[in-house]
Formats: sequence, C-alpha cells, structure tokens
Amino acid sequence: MSNGWPTGFRVMVTGHRDVRGQRAEVVRHALERILSKLKERNPDGLVAISGMAVGTDIEFAEVALGLGCRLVAAIPTDTQEE
Repeated sequence: MSNGWPTGFRVMVTGHRDVRGQRAEVVRHALERILSKLKERNPDGLVAISGMAVGTDIEFAEVALGLGCRLVAAIPTDTQEE
C-alpha cells in the first residue's frame, strides 16, 4: 500500500444502473475481456475502483473480484448530495 491505497494499475468503470438480462451479459463479457487483458499487461496487479452503484458498477466489482483483482469501494458519504 502506498498512501493508504493498494499498489497496482488502477482502473475505474462507471455506467448505467439499468443493466439487466442480456444487456448485463454483454456488459459482463466486455468487462471480463478488458480486465483480463489489463491484468496480463500489469504484472503488479490491478486495483479496481467502483462506486458500487446498482448496475454497471456492481458488475465491474464482481468481475474484478472474480479475476483476483483488489477492489476499492468508493462509496458516497452522509454529506454527499443526491
């Protein structure tokens, strides 16, 4: 860790919340392909940063964890406006 953050290549994804059914499968497949390639090119590992919102953010977090990436959940605070 450096300055409280895990070391490695950092990647973040954000997208739509309405990701269900076939659309979710397409998104998941694309994320798996992209993260797998990034992982191959970065031997120090990947750090996935996700806002953890329903939809693409959660799909990204699940794929990243499934590939053995470290995950940082960048969640909102009590003082953040809606």
